[in-house]
Amino acid sequence: YISKICLFVIVGSPNQCNKFQKTAGDIADIVLVKPMTASTIQDKLISLMSVNSQKEQGIKMLEAESDAQDTPAVPHKHILVVDDDPVILRVIKRDLDGEYDVATAINGKLALNFLSKKKTDLVLLDYNLPDEDGPSILQKMRDNPATANTPVVFLTGATEREKIQKALSLKPQGYMLKPIERDKLISVIKGILG
Repeated sequence: YISKICLFVIVGSPNQCNKFQKTAGDIADIVLVKPMTASTIQDKLISLMSVNSQKEQGIKMLEAESDAQDTPAVPHKHILVVDDDPVILRVIKRDLDGEYDVATAINGKLALNFLSKKKTDLVLLDYNLPDEDGPSILQKMRDNPATANTPVVFLTGATEREKIQKALSLKPQGYMLKPIERDKLISVIKGILG
């Protein structure tokens, strides 16, 4: 079930990875055998997300072609969701699946690295992240010419006035409080992306 709604990655010693694969079969999208640096793991995960996104886009385009031979397939807009809560990432990915290509990142460093390699149409950004806060990530995006004009919507539980003011001072395209209703989220995204 998990492998249908998100990428499944195994990270462990050779013995741990072998045991898991014998027990669970071939459900992992990638197996990362330690020892391995965090940077190498990060690069492999970003590469996997990019390949998976391209694969999903290719499958969707083929399905659309078979459904409507006369109508050319239009690629979906790409959205990056940045949140340190894996449950939130899975729910948003599931809610947007079919209408958008969705990639996820669990921290700012992964998000910025991903954005440096893949054109993204919209970033859904949590305020509170483990390595740095959402406004810091947005400021780095604005300082980079490649991502300066990428739309950003904060999806967060941060309700403190000073945090909201800090985020809004960077002029994001939206600020939504969790929990977020699917219909409202899609309405905001369509308002930005068309």
